[in-house]
Amino acid sequence: AGKLTPRKTVSRAYLFMVVAALANLGYAYAFKSALPWAVMPIFLYAIGSAMAMPSISLLVLDLFPARRGMASSLQGFISGLVNAVTAGIISPAVWHSPRALAIAMIALMGCGLTSWWLYVRTTPVRPRVGMAN
Repeated sequence: AGKLTPRKTVSRAYLFMVVAALANLGYAYAFKSALPWAVMPIFLYAIGSAMAMPSISLLVLDLFPARRGMASSLQGFISGLVNAVTAGIISPAVWHSPRALAIAMIALMGCGLTSWWLYVRTTPVRPRVGMAN
């Protein structure tokens, strides 16, 4: 915190998540699932996700400085909606196979990464006080 800009933090977090998701897919195709190795890539992915979320939240709030409360509420609603769809529809559809779960993980991460890429391409960089470039 304070050493990297939010954009750099999120970009590094996505790199972490991409590596973890690819490791998960490789493991799902190369080995029969066994603990603890089957969940290790998911643990690593969660670390990348946890790295990204605070910066993403702040960047979204910065898009609407006069309506931060509304932006926060909408962000929470969308997050809950995506979690509900994932848990109620996507997970049951791919639950039958570790490979299907790994592919779904990459697909969902790809949606997030694409959204991040579009944000970076379309939103100008705003200088932040006390942040490295």
